[in-house]
Amino acid sequence: MLTENNIKKIISRDSDLISATDHGLNPILKLHKQPYIDYLKSAYSNWLSIGGSEIGVFPDVFPVRGFNNEKRLNAGGLGGEPGYYCFDFNSIIVEG
Repeated sequence: MLTENNIKKIISRDSDLISATDHGLNPILKLHKQPYIDYLKSAYSNWLSIGGSEIGVFPDVFPVRGFNNEKRLNAGGLGGEPGYYCFDFNSIIVEG
């Protein structure tokens, strides 16, 4: 587990830390569809705008894929869209 204490131990070793390189969206879009990326970009702000808790975005239903549910993602309540894009109640999206 990467904890603050473990990070301090790693930094104290004789090694160089380098910053991550931004490769843009192209590598991400090779794995994920654009609607999912769009959802992640605005999930938290959209959640708050429809009355969701500031604690985070979490599902309250899990719409079944393959039944044309993409057109009705919010039909299940606040968590309809989050439930479409996650697979359990531990997939919470927080601010930032």
